[in-house]
Amino acid sequence: MLQPPLLRELPATPGEIPLLNELLAGISRGIDPADPSDFARYLGAAMFYFLPHELPLTPVPSQLPLWVRVPYLKWSLAVPQCFRESSEADLHARWLEGWLKTLTTELGDGRGWEDMPEYQRPRLRRLVAPHLGPVPIIPPADWKNASSAADLVDTSNGR
Repeated sequence: MLQPPLLRELPATPGEIPLLNELLAGISRGIDPADPSDFARYLGAAMFYFLPHELPLTPVPSQLPLWVRVPYLKWSLAVPQCFRESSEADLHARWLEGWLKTLTTELGDGRGWEDMPEYQRPRLRRLVAPHLGPVPIIPPADWKNASSAADLVDTSNGR
């Protein structure tokens, strides 16, 4: 049985173009550190219509409110089902390479974890582990118990 295509896999209808332009404009304005929820709403809606490499800005996880952080990571790491043009696969591959470097740094430094509830941390670890392998994504609160840098590396893969 065939599944219906996702919205982002279909060409935009003329009625959707103003909405898509508003989403891109909202994301292009960037994140207001005082109130990141406005950006997060634009990002959440854009995740239905765009692939990650099509957006004008790629925020790092620690800049996002908790309610959109894990869904955003899941969306950004999902493998697209199809590309509209042959060159789009190369664009996505280059974007993904940079994104994985960003995630390695961000999560390796413990950023993006400080305000995350303890029960969500294993979910995030399971989400990124297949892409990054074992990286030091131990929450900063646990750093004081480490006697060396090796103690900060989580080798359990969160499974």
